[in-house]
Parts: sequence; structure tokens; C-alpha cells
Amino acid sequence: MKSSMKTPIALQVLPKMNQGGVEHATFDMAEALVSTYKTKTYVASNGGELLDKPHHFIHITAPLHSKNPLRMMQNAFILRKMIRSHGINIVHARSRAPAWSAWLACKMTGAIFVTTYHAAYKGKSFIKKLYNSVMARGHRVIAISDFIQNHVLKNYPWANVQLIYEGIDTDFYTSTTDTKNPVIFLPSRLSPIKGIHIALKALAEVIKTHPNVKLMLIQTGKPNYIKEIDTLIEKRHLNNHVIFIPPTSDLRPYYEKASIALMTSVVPEALGRISLEALAMKCLLIATAIGANPEICIDTKTGFLVPPGDYKKLALMMIYCLNLDDESKNSLYKRGRDHIEQHFSSNTMHQKTIELYESLL
Repeated sequence: MKSSMKTPIALQVLPKMNQGGVEHATFDMAEALVSTYKTKTYVASNGGELLDKPHHFIHITAPLHSKNPLRMMQNAFILRKMIRSHGINIVHARSRAPAWSAWLACKMTGAIFVTTYHAAYKGKSFIKKLYNSVMARGHRVIAISDFIQNHVLKNYPWANVQLIYEGIDTDFYTSTTDTKNPVIFLPSRLSPIKGIHIALKALAEVIKTHPNVKLMLIQTGKPNYIKEIDTLIEKRHLNNHVIFIPPTSDLRPYYEKASIALMTSVVPEALGRISLEALAMKCLLIATAIGANPEICIDTKTGFLVPPGDYKKLALMMIYCLNLDDESKNSLYKRGRDHIEQHFSSNTMHQKTIELYESLL
């Protein structure tokens, strides 16, 4: 750390501040900066419902959600003005379109450009790979998992990557009950890539031996896919076994009701925040063995891994978890909770990110 260290005056940029892992990470990081330095810190986006929560950072509304090249260029000048007006010395980009604007603004002002790689962006064509490359152009590129770090270095071996696991507030996500019901929770939006249809097919097998089991799903997703799910529920005679809950930013009451949580994605994910929440809330976790899942759900240690798309093996693992004795369950609960506290806490994430900022100034 430099002896003449400056105070980071950070501006984080992203498309919108709605509910989502990227948005929550941005919100929490901004609050951590205010708490650490007792100074102003900034977030720029096109706005969103997350800003309705009490906060101490300064939000500046700008059309950073736009992918129009002309608008992105105009946004670069908007960000340049912000940087100069507020004495910003770190610009932290968390999404591609605003990252290009931020990168140009940093070139014009000399501010430090940092990125966080929140997803395994696909880039088969030259144009798409070039578009994605802005996330690897930071003075430092934060990878939120080993899986993402390997993905970045495979595609952009020149990137200056640093692994900082994304984390959650483990004080907030704390279970207050020892009583778990025969309820399985899949805390994802209704989408084909989340493997909802796979979970329902597995449920149809599980109820043959466990007729009292329930599956909780969140009633959010594209209307056409929701209709498909409704049809599958009817076809498999699962109406009495599926509970739909309304979308909410606080899933803790539902984790409390569930003994098992599912992460059934059929495409690799950068880091499943819901897996972190589920383990912190002492649910038995069953996840597909792809992406960053094995870093969180260590097979037989903190949870159980199954092949993506294999509903029969998923069903067998659900039955296995439902049949576990209390001692085995409590041992898994403890190991899962300890794993999150040690490696995926938001306090650790914030401390390491702040240290990164300081090292660049």
C-alpha cells in the first residue's frame, strides 16, 4: 500500500439499479465506501427500484442502459463531466455498455478504470468478442469466481485479473429456526436456463415416495415460459405440490421454511448468489456441476452436485436429502454456513476491493 495513498473517490457505473446480483453488489460496495472513508461516493445508472432503499451514496441518473453507439459516446462525455466535477479518481464499471463509456471517460480524464466481470459473456464472432473486451481492459479486472477468472484469461490473456469472490451479508442472512419443513425452494426466476422444467420433472419422481413434499417457485419470468411451466405442472399432476411466491428482494422467510434449496441452472453461471444465501440460511444445497457452482457447493461437504439437465439424478439427490437424519443435516448446515462466512462474506469482498482501489492510486 502506498504511503502517499489517496482516498478513493469512486464512481460505479451500471445500466440500472433494479433487483439483481450486480445491482446489490454495487449498492453494498457504495455503502461500504461511505462507511469506510466518511466521504462521498457515487453510482451512475438509469435508476431503478433498488434506490428506494435508504442509502448514503449519491446516485446520478444517466442513460447508461443504452447500447446505441451514439448514446454510448454521449454517455462518455456525461461521465467525463461527472469525474471532473466531483474529483472522482476511480471509475468501476460492472456492465459492458456503460463500461465502454467509462473507459473513454477515463482516457479523457486520467481516472483509474476498474471492471468487475460478473458474467461469462459469450463471444463467438469478432465483433461480439471486441464488445466484450472492454470488461478486460481495466487497470484491474475483478473476477468474482475462479470460473470467471479462467474464462477471462482464456479469452483475454493480457487482462490484469484479480480474484475477489462476490459476497453476501452473513449477518443479514442468518437462520433463526432449527425446524425445517419438507419444502424444496428454487429461488430463481422462471426461465429455461434456470432448469425449472428439470426441477419439476424431478419433483414428479420425488412425490412417489414423499407425497407431502412441496416445491416453492418465484412467480416471475417471461409470460410464455410461465405458461409452459403451468402446462408441465398440470401434465405431471403437481398442482398440490407447487407453491408460487411473489417476487421479493428478501427471500429469508422462504429459506427458513425450506430444508432444501436448488440451483438447477443448465448453463454455467459466474457465481450463484442464491447458493450463497441458501447455505448461509442453513438449507441443504443441491446444485448443477457447472460454472462456479462447485466453488460454493463442494460435493458432499457443503452440498451436493448433480449433472445439469439430469432430472433423474436430481430426483435421487432430493430424496437422499429428504431422508437424511438430523445429525447429518446439522453437520452439512454448519459446514455450508462456515464456508460462506470464510470465503463469501460481503465484508471480505468490500475490504479486498477497497485495498485494490488504494493500491491503484
